[in-house]
Amino acid sequence: TNIGAELSASYAVALRVRIDEDDRLGYRQFAIKFPGTEQCLDLPGNASSGINVAMYACDGGIDQQWYWDEVTGYIHNVQDEKLCLSHPGSTSLEGRNVELRECSVIKHPWILSAGKIISGKHTPYALHAASSANDTNVTLSAVATAAAWETLTTHGRGILQRGESLSLIHI
Repeated sequence: TNIGAELSASYAVALRVRIDEDDRLGYRQFAIKFPGTEQCLDLPGNASSGINVAMYACDGGIDQQWYWDEVTGYIHNVQDEKLCLSHPGSTSLEGRNVELRECSVIKHPWILSAGKIISGKHTPYALHAASSANDTNVTLSAVATAAAWETLTTHGRGILQRGESLSLIHI
């Protein structure tokens, strides 16, 4: 078009976003990062049910990507969606290690609130790590003293388009 020329009513500039299959289902992948560091919650190398979850240097790998299921409240690992964050037992939870368990057998959701990842079954407890050093186990701690985590969200990719448009969708 010429500068200053009138554009037709059907001319639009839009950002078309391609989303991943999981995004269409309402899931958003994210890394769980220890605040002020480059350490992320990591799926251990030989991940299996019952293994402790620990901190490792953020590398952007799929083993450090998680998603929260709004229906169940479970936090799944993207690399192995059958594994979810879990904590054992129902008493003496302070300092207990957070583990990976088969999602089909856990019975407690997680609540994401103000940077805290809180046990939905034992609400006075949340995810915590005593330090950001590699191989530091992630544990449960009282919500008041637990770390406020950062979540780094992965989104779909976008393409800027310009031209005649038959319809314009407002989001």
